[in-house]
Amino acid sequence: MSYRHFKARRFDENGVSDTEETVVEEGALQIRVNGKPFTVTMRTPGDDRRLVMGLLFSEGLVEKFTDVESLNEIPSLDGTTVWSVTLKDGMLSEGKLSNRSLASTSSCGLCGKTEWDTQTVEASASRQLAFPQSLLSRCFRVMSEHQAVFGRTGGSHAAALFSANAGLLAFGEDAGRHNAVDKAVGDLWERGRLDEAVLLCVSGRVSYEIASKAKRAGVSILAAVSAPSSMAVEYCREHGITLACFCRGDRATVYSHPEYLIESTVSGQARI
Repeated sequence: MSYRHFKARRFDENGVSDTEETVVEEGALQIRVNGKPFTVTMRTPGDDRRLVMGLLFSEGLVEKFTDVESLNEIPSLDGTTVWSVTLKDGMLSEGKLSNRSLASTSSCGLCGKTEWDTQTVEASASRQLAFPQSLLSRCFRVMSEHQAVFGRTGGSHAAALFSANAGLLAFGEDAGRHNAVDKAVGDLWERGRLDEAVLLCVSGRVSYEIASKAKRAGVSILAAVSAPSSMAVEYCREHGITLACFCRGDRATVYSHPEYLIESTVSGQARI
């Protein structure tokens, strides 16, 4: 299992302290089959060959190992991991490729894409408004109170957008983390009030896709109950978003731009 280390700031009952956190590695893996794009998936690097083989089998492209003539990692100019697969003649129909290319799952905002393109969605500028760290727990409590589906099933994710004074603006709930965010953002955008959102809370972990959706919505702060991935941390640092994870009670670990949490603002202090 790949991982990386990031400097962070921890809020808990003992106050505020600097720490070094271990974060799971995340990266894009593109698969090409018989020279054509098949899919892009986000994964933790390592055992890529096994992952590719398992995905080919689970998607019904192959039945046995001998159906694969070749399987190789190929160079990529942008640093994306690319695997090229050649199947035996007659193993692949055009329909199998197009079905995968068009189908997106609820758990991964990039699954279903055939090419890795960081410029696909133009990001909005973050509003960079400060927010009291002490109000994070209240916001998560409000979000939890709206999780009717989770209360009945235990099987859904939630996302909520809040204003600068911690007022709930929009809420979304779905089996998929990315869908929940899209529902909340879409609701507020349709009502013409997206520019009021400062904080996005999510019930699960934070991947690159969630971070990019937060940027698109223009929020200053992205807060999560669980852990971030390495790409999420780097993306939030690059785009001026405060990333607060492991938000439970009065505790939170901040991986980027703590200056937008009021309690963490110190005159002259450099950003993480």
